[in-house]
Amino acid sequence: MGTHKKNLKEQSFGDFEAEKSVDIFKDGVRFPEGYRFCGGENHSDVIERVTNELKKIASEYPNANVLVVCHGSAIKHIVNALCPGFVDEKPNTASLVPNCSVTRMDCDTELKLIEKPHLFHGQQTLK
Repeated sequence: MGTHKKNLKEQSFGDFEAEKSVDIFKDGVRFPEGYRFCGGENHSDVIERVTNELKKIASEYPNANVLVVCHGSAIKHIVNALCPGFVDEKPNTASLVPNCSVTRMDCDTELKLIEKPHLFHGQQTLK
């Protein structure tokens, strides 16, 4: 298997791509819809793109467990779509979706959240 799926890539931040968060979110400014205004993707674009790819993968491997590796903000937006309010639980993407965390979903016909992003017992993120 092990194929690269471009639809699982990180959210596009447009003109803010590769910029530091402290420079983008000066004075606490947030962009609740996303980054389409500056050539990137809105959160709804990411949700649609990643959800469609996950459904496609599920249809290619029916009745199988599949490991999908994805980017933090993409996971954050998918989980928030399935569990509204998730993005309000912690202050930033890294704390909501730690590196190497596991998020469990099921997809028979629709995507369902089984477990929010979490680290296994004893697993720590590097600081």
